[in-house]
Amino acid sequence: DASGHDERRSLNRTLLAMLLVAALLAWRGLPQPDLALALAFAAGIVAIAILAARVCKLSLHLAFAIYAAGLLWPLGGIAIAAGVVFAATVAWSRLHLSRHLPRDLVAGGLAGLLAATLYWPALAALRG
Repeated sequence: DASGHDERRSLNRTLLAMLLVAALLAWRGLPQPDLALALAFAAGIVAIAILAARVCKLSLHLAFAIYAAGLLWPLGGIAIAAGVVFAATVAWSRLHLSRHLPRDLVAGGLAGLLAATLYWPALAALRG
């Protein structure tokens, strides 16, 4: 967890680059687009965090927890519910530890939800 503004900026830029490289490698090396697309959307979450940095300290912890819960969609309601409970626990911990303000959690939750919501139709389109 990068506390300082400069630490976050450096971490987020590095994370963005790593996720984009991983997505490209997965795209070129794997027969199915699932992982490459998931990594690309994860990079999108980090890009949103970078763009939102002037307004809020978007919670990447919560964004990725929500995103992961959304990726559990094919496993059904129990798996999704477990993911949502985990995400709620992450949100509580971020507030309890005074790492984020409520607006940071809302921004992170929306970023994760957006990525998860867009992932499934994008995957269907890629699969044709």
